[in-house]
Amino acid sequence: MDRIGDHILQVVFVGALVMVALTFYFSRLNGLQANDQLSNRANDPYAGLVTVYQYEQQEKSLLEQINILKADYAGSVQAYQVERTKVEQSKELSDLEKREKLQVLESIYSDQFFARKLDLLSESQNKLDQLRQAKCEKFCIYQDLPGGLAQ
Repeated sequence: MDRIGDHILQVVFVGALVMVALTFYFSRLNGLQANDQLSNRANDPYAGLVTVYQYEQQEKSLLEQINILKADYAGSVQAYQVERTKVEQSKELSDLEKREKLQVLESIYSDQFFARKLDLLSESQNKLDQLRQAKCEKFCIYQDLPGGLAQ
């Protein structure tokens, strides 16, 4: 009786593995292939924008994002400077404690930290430039361009 039960359990286990593999294929891999076909068709991130108003709303959103990133960067620089000044001018801390606190401060506000913030800012600025270029390609006329029609 044990042998029949073992065989039944083995068949059920193999069947369950096949079902899991088929489910994974149809839910994940097949979907990835469909996404690859869609991404090959549409490389334009602004293809969904059809009116000037939509472009201007997107532009406004990017400008707000840029202003937030600038404020965040400025706030981080200011916070770093304030904390550094506090530690350096502290009379209560020994030289060893000051060095340790400055090391911690340097690790928090590292060059990579500020570089990443600047990269995000330049990335947003590039997106804005691309958006403006796409908007102009779609809606600008010759007279709108700088040095367009001489009057």
